[in-house]
Amino acid sequence: MKRSVAGSLLAAALFAVSATAQTWDIGETPNTVTAVLSGGTLTISGAGAMKDYEGSFGKYDIPWDSRRSSITAVVIGEGVTRIGIYAFEDCSRLTSVNISNSVKYIGSSAFSSCTALKSIVIANGVDTIGDNAFAYCSGLTSVTFGESVRYIAYNAFARCTSLASIVIPNGVTNIGTHAFEGCPFTSFAIPPSVENISGSAFYKCAKLISIRGCAG
Repeated sequence: MKRSVAGSLLAAALFAVSATAQTWDIGETPNTVTAVLSGGTLTISGAGAMKDYEGSFGKYDIPWDSRRSSITAVVIGEGVTRIGIYAFEDCSRLTSVNISNSVKYIGSSAFSSCTALKSIVIANGVDTIGDNAFAYCSGLTSVTFGESVRYIAYNAFARCTSLASIVIPNGVTNIGTHAFEGCPFTSFAIPPSVENISGSAFYKCAKLISIRGCAG
């Protein structure tokens, strides 16, 4: 009986520790943006831009680096204007991302290699989707763009090998090099707002048989 009670107390203590929320200051300027990790949900709130972080070829200084595999949801709150470079790269269990309309820029590799992510809604406020922002998200099947998107940068959705179709909104002006490399599209419609499609935007899209303009 004593062993059972002791075991229960130990389990409760361990659960309490694991359930304790962690908070970090991650603003580009101090105390403007904070991150709170509670359970599997990482919530970013405040006003202004997140910090940028070094990536795979440098030293990470992301505060939740050791907890990546426990993150299942990311919420970017109203007031945050920029998602930092490499912020959520390789969060392998991430399935849900909620981006507020205040976000203007999604940083390079912000969500790259988030292989469990199935769908993403690009908020109506985002202007630029940075280099490699969603590259190698092999489980991604659905992307919904806000009407504010203007620039889809280099490699932004490269190697999203489950992304079989996509609708680019009228308003996008630039599609970067290798932006959709290796995506399994069979057709792709380009809105009249597009002014520039960089070389190899559809490189290795082996199933692509039709690229056409569409009405505004």
